[in-house]
Formats: sequence, structure tokens, C-alpha cells
Amino acid sequence: MISSGRPLVDVIMVTYNHEKYISQAIESVLCQKCNFNIRLIIGEDSSTDRTGDICEYYAKLYPEKILLLRNPINFGLIKNYKEVFNHCSAKYVAILEGDDYWTDEYKLTKQINILEQDESIGLVFTNYSVLYEDGSMKLGISPLQKTWESKIFNDLLMLKRSGPAPLTSCFRLDLVKEFFDFNFCIQQNCHTLDFSLWLELSYHKQFMYIPDNTATYRIIRTAITQTLDINKINKYNEDNKKVIEYYINRYSDLKINKKELIDNYKYQIIKNYLSKGFYLEAKKESRDLNNKKLKTFLILLASNNKVFCLAYIYLIKFLSNIKQIFYKMYIFFIRK
Repeated sequence: MISSGRPLVDVIMVTYNHEKYISQAIESVLCQKCNFNIRLIIGEDSSTDRTGDICEYYAKLYPEKILLLRNPINFGLIKNYKEVFNHCSAKYVAILEGDDYWTDEYKLTKQINILEQDESIGLVFTNYSVLYEDGSMKLGISPLQKTWESKIFNDLLMLKRSGPAPLTSCFRLDLVKEFFDFNFCIQQNCHTLDFSLWLELSYHKQFMYIPDNTATYRIIRTAITQTLDINKINKYNEDNKKVIEYYINRYSDLKINKKELIDNYKYQIIKNYLSKGFYLEAKKESRDLNNKKLKTFLILLASNNKVFCLAYIYLIKFLSNIKQIFYKMYIFFIRK
């Protein structure tokens, strides 16, 4: 139920130049079925297309359900997020950016049921689909992937796993208000918010994973993860390094194997370079690796020979396709 009265959940939606997608995003929130009040807060970041007008239309159509914040100038992603969070007053927050959408009408109900029953859980997230511009789709989290543990801070910090997809998350607002440092992300000009936010929340509370597929994450060419601009890729890598250093210094009680952390960080950089075809950059980074496990051996092999580099890229794509085939078989037999 989305109605007037104090909301239990604030859904925050930052958007910029999403005119092709924003209606679907908004309507997927309005379609939520729940027995509590929720509010949609849209941070429209001075788009140059019709995004602002579309948001205005929905805000006027549903004034008791939508709070629209139209920035007078383009704030940028992190400042826009900060502005929207400043207007949140609910107990819980869910994130959905303007180019994504939810597919499960009971997404929030499932998550709130868990959060209301267990104070030790700070965030609940779900599985999701990835939608590419050519119309193809794949599952975000394979059922064959390692089981998600409740305490994942160390794994996130050590880059042993990725964090939740923001569009699937629902978490406690008080944790953000009390602990999260937006100013750090703004001062460092970080490319995105989620890595820092998940580290902060997971340090204080447990995370819980629901395997239900509740949302669709849209991959578009302008996304930072899709860029082929080497300067943007290096900025992305440098941002992650600064975030890691920040949390190591922020929490002195951490027991971190720094040698392993450096290797994991470099491994992620090398894998990113190879997936984009930057052979020389991958080769340069591989020289300082210490880990002799198979995955590192493959990286070293690939980055010291262009043929192996291409072979590695195709191998990763092949393994990804195999995972999707196994998932489809899994779903087929489960449904039978």
C-alpha cells in the first residue's frame, strides 16, 4: 500500500537522462503490494532530456505517494544520493535507480517481514536479472554461487565477493544516518555509492539474501562498468582503493591480511583490464602479484601473451554461458 501517512519504507530513486526508462521504474514501485505505507523519493538531477517532465507528471498524479526533488543544477551521483537520503524519514530504505525496475510486486513485503523480525539484520537483498541493450538477459546471482553468509564485511573488504545489487536492497535508515560518511565519497569524487555503503552497513549488521528474482538491472553503454575509456577505468580502480584504505583506517579492530588484500585488488584490476582488452595494462599489473593459485596463474599467463589474453576473455564468457545453461536446467527441473 502506498498512501499518505508516515511511511515505513522510503524508496529512493536517483535519475539523470533516463527518459526511456523512468516511467517503468516509477510504475514498478507504485505496483508494490504491501500492508504498510511506502513513499517514493525521486532525485531528478537536472536532466537534459524529458526525464524531469516525466517525473513531474507522476508526482502531480500521485502527490501523496511521490516526493520529487528537482535539482537546480546537476549535482552528480553522490551529491544527488545525499540530497535524497536527507529527505528520508522512514524506518527502512530501498534503492531503485531510474533506469532499472522491480519485477516482484511483493519484493518489499518479503524484505520488511525479515527486517521487522530480526534486529540483527541490517540489510536484505535478492537475486535479479541483468538486461542488455540487445534484449538478452542473464541471472545476476547464479544458484551455483557460494552461499551468502550473514556477516560479509571481511569478504567485501577483501574483494572476495561483490556486494548486493543496489536495486535489490532494503536496509535500516538509522545505520546510514548514524554511521555513513557521504562527505568522504563526495570529497574523493567516488564514481558510485554502493561499495562504501555496503561496507559500512555490513560492519555493524548482518546481511540476509533471498534467492527470489525481484528486479531487473539494465546495462547501458554509459555505465561506468561498461566504459572502454582507460582513464575512467583507472578512476574506478583508484576509487575502490581509496574506499578500502578508508575502512582499514576507520576501524582499527580489523584483522586484515594486507598481502592477500593487495593481490585480490590487483586481481580485480587485471580481470577488468582483460575483459576490456587492455593487454599492456593487465601485463603491467600482473608483475606484482604474489598469489600462486590457479586463478592468478591464468591471469599471469593471459597478461603475458596477447593470444592468451584473448583466450582468457573468451573462456570467461564461455563459463558465464555454461552457468546460465545450468541455471535454466535448474529452474526447469524445479518447476517440474
